[in-house]
Amino acid sequence: MLGQVDNRHNVSADSGSSLRATSGSCEHSAKGRVSNDSQLLVQSRPGVYTARPQDFAWLELSLVNEVERVFVDKEGGRMFRILTVVNERSPELRKRIYQREKAIIDALPDYQFDFHILARINHELHEVIDCADRPSYSRR
Repeated sequence: MLGQVDNRHNVSADSGSSLRATSGSCEHSAKGRVSNDSQLLVQSRPGVYTARPQDFAWLELSLVNEVERVFVDKEGGRMFRILTVVNERSPELRKRIYQREKAIIDALPDYQFDFHILARINHELHEVIDCADRPSYSRR
């Protein structure tokens, strides 16, 4: 489900629990399932880490505590379809997710994103989508 992208972006965390990306390159890429930050991010210099655009996207969305899963699918070239899964439907929660989506767009202006939010409303995820077993991010 997750496509390969050759371009890398430098990612840094600031004190406001936000991530930022800038163009850069890296010899390391995250492959397979990520169990900790050291498998996903490589420190290229103090305070600066590198990540693929799709990894940056799910990392940014994971900053919203209610986000249970994020599915990132490369739709070709520089286009990504992103499905964010939450349990509850609320305007306040959507607003916080929209803020993270805007941060992704602002940080990665050379890419296009098609964002969707799925509120499962206490249903099992496999009851509402087919690819429930292949998330790019899953909160444990």
